[in-house]
Amino acid sequence: MSTYVPEPPPGLRDEIAGTVTDLIAARATQPGDDQAGGAPPQSWPAYHLGADALRSGDALSQAIPIGWLSVVHRAGLTALAELDVPGDASPEVRQVSYGDLARGVARLSEAARGLDDELGGGAPLEQRLLRVPACLFMGLWLHDDADPSRDVVIPSEPTPPAFEAGRPYPMAEALETLAATVVEAPEP
Repeated sequence: MSTYVPEPPPGLRDEIAGTVTDLIAARATQPGDDQAGGAPPQSWPAYHLGADALRSGDALSQAIPIGWLSVVHRAGLTALAELDVPGDASPEVRQVSYGDLARGVARLSEAARGLDDELGGGAPLEQRLLRVPACLFMGLWLHDDADPSRDVVIPSEPTPPAFEAGRPYPMAEALETLAATVVEAPEP
């Protein structure tokens, strides 16, 4: 079994090479214009899952595509860029984050590569990022369109206490755990 990342939409790589690297360079304290180790940015389609969807019992069918997330290493920094891909328009940067979350997401590709033997045979699984803000959770979602029962999620650092970062969980188990740990917003 293997995993794959879908082909990014046209213009995504150009937006990363332009706007995102300029934002990183403006923040950097050390000079540098090469990716760490010569590696290109890693990009994934990203999905949002809300608290109501978690409680519905049919959460994955309600996961909303929100654009693409890209990890960029430059000038000694690791950044996580969120890019919007509106219809036929060019991708646009929504935000760039640094710190623990960016570094945690950067390690997810490595965790997925380590699963090839563990997950067994079958069709390749698509790599996606799943964001569940109500649980302060982000993870790499390995998805099988033909058989979602094979779906797996690998939590990113920092992760909620019920999970171990980098460890694969069957998606059904992870969704059940997440539904039980939803952080309710305070009443206004």
